[in-house]
Amino acid sequence: APGEEVFGALDELAFGTWSGTSMAAPFVAGTAALLLSADPGLDPVLVRNAIEQGGVVLEDAGWTGSVLDALAAVSLVAESP
Repeated sequence: APGEEVFGALDELAFGTWSGTSMAAPFVAGTAALLLSADPGLDPVLVRNAIEQGGVVLEDAGWTGSVLDALAAVSLVAESP
């Protein structure tokens, strides 16, 4: 879960932006928890696929990837009313 300029807690007293997996991984883990809450029967491959397919494609100066979109990922697995 690479992250670039993720806003969050830097220590007990300060907030700010930081880059790297340490800042991005909690968001991915939280999204995985939301997915499993929506469908407890998901296996790890389906969780990963929903996270990846729900991402918003980003292209910037030759770099291509996606931005995490937790709502879109959950929408892929949640049952419609």
